[in-house]
Amino acid sequence: MNLKEMLGPWPEPPAILVTGPSGSGKTVDDMKCFPTHMRSAQLPGGTRGWIRVLGLPVEQLKTQNLKDLDHGRQYIAFLRQRNQEVMAGKRPPTDLVVSLIVDDLSLLAQAQFRKLRGAIERSNNFQFFEELRISIQQFAADCRNAGLFLVANAHLSPPGTMSDGQWYPGGPSMPIAKLIPVAPHIFDTSIYVGSSIEERKPWGNVYYNYGPGGDYVSKDRHHVVRNPSPMNLRELLTSVGYKLPRAPGLDWQDRVAEEVAGRLQAGANFLTLWDGRMAKLKEKSATPQHVLHWRWALEDGRDRFEIRQANEAALYAL
Repeated sequence: MNLKEMLGPWPEPPAILVTGPSGSGKTVDDMKCFPTHMRSAQLPGGTRGWIRVLGLPVEQLKTQNLKDLDHGRQYIAFLRQRNQEVMAGKRPPTDLVVSLIVDDLSLLAQAQFRKLRGAIERSNNFQFFEELRISIQQFAADCRNAGLFLVANAHLSPPGTMSDGQWYPGGPSMPIAKLIPVAPHIFDTSIYVGSSIEERKPWGNVYYNYGPGGDYVSKDRHHVVRNPSPMNLRELLTSVGYKLPRAPGLDWQDRVAEEVAGRLQAGANFLTLWDGRMAKLKEKSATPQHVLHWRWALEDGRDRFEIRQANEAALYAL
């Protein structure tokens, strides 16, 4: 699958910001979205989710340690050149990279801020703000220009008051408070992780487009995140036309997900479907990895059904 096919009706790849508490499942959901042709700038914790939640071989997870946003831009330029060589036939198709997961943007921004402090007079607060804003903006723009889907995670910062008494809304954690309401607007879609009002098994968290309350900055250019939406970025993006490849050997997951969504539409109970499939896998003594792959496909089917229902309801609502 090439970039043009993945974009579907959209002119360029999206830049998405996911904000939420540490340990809320952001990285695992990112990796579910892009399990192949992906590079991840992340902490070692993501490796555990790749193996224990997705059931994928660790050698398929490609990571790159980024020092700061400047280093990130250099790495994006490297990936762009590499992809051009793939398209020219100078590299194998398996070397193609279509997505970059950044875990997390708060830490990269903090590292960039420390770097700027060594080059800018500390009294010039506006220049700190402006240089850091431009760095984040250029990082996202470089990904778009390189044809890379960008998903950046961030820690959550609640609303607060600056030293001058000025109030600011909540959003992604940034080393400069004035950047918190600005950073989400650099991205196409800025969403938040929260807990579901209703119990959701086996995964309880969901996405909101307004944060934990009304005092948070958000953005949804794709008009797809309801309140709440399933915590399934892959299904949200495919519901608006993006075509995202599955992990090698797991194309069957889409067939299963579509079958599950259809049966739920017809009135089936998800937990009944889940229990029935798990019983069959246990009876056949399936490997732990195969069970994890089935869990993944079943969850996608449930989330696909719920997203379709929410989109249809939103289409006809005032």
